[in-house]
Amino acid sequence: MPDHLSADVQRQKSLWTTALPITLFSWPIMARIARAAVINVKDADFVLAVRALGASRRNIVFRHILPNSIAPIITTAIFSLSGFIALEATLSYLGYQPPDTRHQMVYDLGMPASVLSWANALNPKTGRQ
Repeated sequence: MPDHLSADVQRQKSLWTTALPITLFSWPIMARIARAAVINVKDADFVLAVRALGASRRNIVFRHILPNSIAPIITTAIFSLSGFIALEATLSYLGYQPPDTRHQMVYDLGMPASVLSWANALNPKTGRQ
């Protein structure tokens, strides 16, 4: 197996071992917010008016409820993304990911690891003091 291919496989394994637990523990929050937004919009007066005009359920859901309930979902997803990035960075700094993966990505950029992060100087895995 070529070296660059094995580095890609390690990088994907590292991505999934980090992203999967974050996703598994964060989806209930998004589901709760989505449910609350839909319930809130479903009881609005404009939905009642459209229902009184004889619109189909599909029309009500896709043209009125979903467009009006998507804003809180998008807002929460954007704010959660910053937390996920910080969580991944914390886990990476603590050594959760395989040691070769981060350094391989740095060396793929053509720069030594000590240039990109002050934390690499403190990390005993790199062999620097």
